[in-house]
Amino acid sequence: MALIAMAVLVPASKADSVNYTFSSSIGSFEYTSNSGFIAPNETLLLSKNDLTSCTGCAQYSLLPSAALSASFLGDIVAFSGTSGTALYVFQIGAFEAIGTYQSLIGIPSGVGGGTLSVQAPEPGTIGLLACGLLLMAGFASRKRLGAIVSARA
Repeated sequence: MALIAMAVLVPASKADSVNYTFSSSIGSFEYTSNSGFIAPNETLLLSKNDLTSCTGCAQYSLLPSAALSASFLGDIVAFSGTSGTALYVFQIGAFEAIGTYQSLIGIPSGVGGGTLSVQAPEPGTIGLLACGLLLMAGFASRKRLGAIVSARA
């Protein structure tokens, strides 16, 4: 039973979504990646339509409102909003780990810092709960079957 549960739950755990929430003095956005974490050396150009929510984004949906780039210099968020465009540099690996991060630098220098929050649901907890419920259901049915057999005897 546990092997069947693992065979079903392990592939599903790799396909979970990851939520990226960014906020700064010039705007904020939320992006949900359905393909997991952003990999090293990967760059995503996101228009307003790609974002779950966006405050202060540029009105043109054809131009990118945000760019997420995982590079050797650090993880970079470029945000283009109604108040201008700014780059925020976070520590290397921030896109690949759950947590809340403060930008190391904001360019231009007058934009202040940015905050990036990376969240992902944990499929292991859901799988453990499902296995526990199946085990309890199995014990309950076995106990009921034993009571029926002893009542007939």
